[in-house]
Amino acid sequence: KTVHQDKIIDYIQKCESLMKKYIPHEEVAVLYEARDRLKFKTMFVNGYQSSLYGSIASGVNVHLRIHTDLDFCYSLTTVLIRCKKSYKVDGTEMSYFNFPRLGVAIPLCPGDILLFDATEPHAISSRCNKHLNVYCVSFYLKSAVVGLHDNSKQLTPFENRVAKSNKS
Repeated sequence: KTVHQDKIIDYIQKCESLMKKYIPHEEVAVLYEARDRLKFKTMFVNGYQSSLYGSIASGVNVHLRIHTDLDFCYSLTTVLIRCKKSYKVDGTEMSYFNFPRLGVAIPLCPGDILLFDATEPHAISSRCNKHLNVYCVSFYLKSAVVGLHDNSKQLTPFENRVAKSNKS
């Protein structure tokens, strides 16, 4: 058990709480219905569990080219500065989150949280200030996870026969 893991899962839970406040109730209900019926995995650390998100990606001073993701629900991205316990609104842009098809670039300041539809083409710019390390953290739920695509599961006898017949 580590303090860092506890802080990460606590942060995820807080972000999920914010997400539930801002996306339409009907969409939140669909997420919980899918989770309850399909029993897909979400992140689990030290006895604490994310209620919805199944994955986390992070990087320092990253920039990502235009892409789309096959995510099941809204993804969440935030930018952080190391060792900051709180942030004040001062207009200090760290990077830009871009939606090129829509012609929109959203400035991200330290501590900002952006909920977005990852099936819309998007990109994140390089950092605006080369003297600061910018930590970009994203949470998401892949459609394949919701569909229970799990390579650790054993194949059924029927699936084994199909797999063998396709090898020849």
